[in-house]
Amino acid sequence: MRWTHFTIAELTRKISENSAKVSPTVINRWCRERNLKRRRQVGSVTKSPSRGRDEQFAVIDHLREVFRRSKDAIFSVDSKQKEMLGAVPRPGEILADGEVSMLDHPLPSYSDGEVVTHGIYDPQNNAAHMNLSQGHDTGAFSCASLKWFWKNIGRHAHQMADRILLLMDCGGSNSFRSNVFKHKLVGLSAAIGLPIQVAHYPVYCSKYNPIERRAFPWIERAYRGQHFETTAQMADAIVDLAKTATGFQSTAHVMKQRFKPATRKARKAAAGVKLQHPESPQEYNYRVTPEIAQL
Repeated sequence: MRWTHFTIAELTRKISENSAKVSPTVINRWCRERNLKRRRQVGSVTKSPSRGRDEQFAVIDHLREVFRRSKDAIFSVDSKQKEMLGAVPRPGEILADGEVSMLDHPLPSYSDGEVVTHGIYDPQNNAAHMNLSQGHDTGAFSCASLKWFWKNIGRHAHQMADRILLLMDCGGSNSFRSNVFKHKLVGLSAAIGLPIQVAHYPVYCSKYNPIERRAFPWIERAYRGQHFETTAQMADAIVDLAKTATGFQSTAHVMKQRFKPATRKARKAAAGVKLQHPESPQEYNYRVTPEIAQL
């Protein structure tokens, strides 16, 4: 790889001073011929290899095809980083007839609260839904968000579905190591009366989760440069702006309940959660059913 931090003007001056005199046009053409152009660094190299990476990607591809053919529901799930309410600066630009004055630093202590955006992307319908809460991003919130979505949207979009496949990354509120999340998932399966199969993307591979590139960029666009005083304003921005000309659109809902981190008692109760493991690697793949909740 060849690179330089010099601009075209600086290259022109350097070469003219040390060799033959050239113009910026000549340097531009010389760069194009050698595929030299302005580039950003790309975070594409992982520090350590993911365990069972290729095997798990093959499992996910297989599960998606099986669920698609059987007309069962497939959802990609994740949470965005917290957004702050109040007069804190937010990246992005808007059309305005004057300076948009905000506080000089985006510090949590300057905000009027923080909002978690929990997203559910439906790849079969190219649609998404965002549940917003001012509580913590917990396994309980993740499952409550999924329950609200299924009861109000998902079951109407997938009336033929007899089961659900959830695609998730390995960290956050739905971590593959979180027994609390899995315990809440058992309750969710019992509440909706359907088996739920979970496939986690391998460690360091969260960027391949469909919601990361199919939905969240448009949610970020809806938030860009906006000043939000309430969570309801954030939900309205998603509904109004998170859509594309090719048909993608997102709905949004504000959840009134504020979730707190799991207590020691809740973690102890979840330690013995029972799961089925129809696929391998077992740490990334498991299934819960309504019957498990009765055991």
